[in-house]
Amino acid sequence: PFCVVLILFLVAGKRYRDPRVDFWVEGVNTAGALLKVAFMSVVLSCKLPLICYKHPTGQYSMVQSPSILCFAGGAHTSMMVVGIASFLLVACPFLGLVAYATLRFPRLVHESYAHSGAGLRMYRFLFFQYHTRAYYYGSLTLVRGLAICLVPVVIRDSAPMQLMIMSGVILGFFALQQRTQPWRVQLANEADGMLSIILALMLFCANVSGESTNSTGKSGVFMGIMAALLFFGLIFVVLVSLAAALYQRFSSRRSYHSFISHHKADAAAQARYLQLHIQGRAKSKVFLDSDHLTNLDHLF
Repeated sequence: PFCVVLILFLVAGKRYRDPRVDFWVEGVNTAGALLKVAFMSVVLSCKLPLICYKHPTGQYSMVQSPSILCFAGGAHTSMMVVGIASFLLVACPFLGLVAYATLRFPRLVHESYAHSGAGLRMYRFLFFQYHTRAYYYGSLTLVRGLAICLVPVVIRDSAPMQLMIMSGVILGFFALQQRTQPWRVQLANEADGMLSIILALMLFCANVSGESTNSTGKSGVFMGIMAALLFFGLIFVVLVSLAAALYQRFSSRRSYHSFISHHKADAAAQARYLQLHIQGRAKSKVFLDSDHLTNLDHLF
């Protein structure tokens, strides 16, 4: 209920500032953005009843609540029903919507010329952060989160194996991210890559510490120090990325005195003459669309 109220409040605020805002389009985009941010938390909360560890007697207990035996009826059955129902009613429909929008992206781009881009604006939480060549990356980040959350459910009795598979998932998507460079802002690509490396190293340290036979010895202390340094490094990367993003957002940026566009079959020479004339008089840059035909992301 709180999320529904929050979505309605945000959409109403947008509608108040601009009465032309489509309520349905903004509602889907706002709900999608919130679910995308909280997706791993939602999936993990749904899967908590299925994350168990084994006793020497052969029974299983929940990691979150060791006093509750897994698959023994009673409270655990109720928790499983609630978790599975929540996953089917929240996470699965959202994944289906994301898959549908991703598969329809080329058609949405084509239809945007005839329908004022309503379809693209509805799913902009999924596409607008990335280059069009990597429009699918938003859905892949959700798949990565889902895979990481499911590892403890599938592999219960081997913590080292869980950590190795999680590290493999993170490094696999890191390789894909470095290959595609999906983010429109280069700073986001660099921050994404560094965070993936730090998370993989933290999992490696946890794995080594767990296998150490003498956790109070030098190896255990060293791994603890390394894990702490990596944690502070993670926080440092996040803070530096946020500071750089805020600086780029509010600092002086490349500006243009005028914007000139012309019909592609006519008026090219006149547009060029007008650009040179205005630049000479105004002593400022003038934007001419035919000068920038490949990528507009670096202009403003």
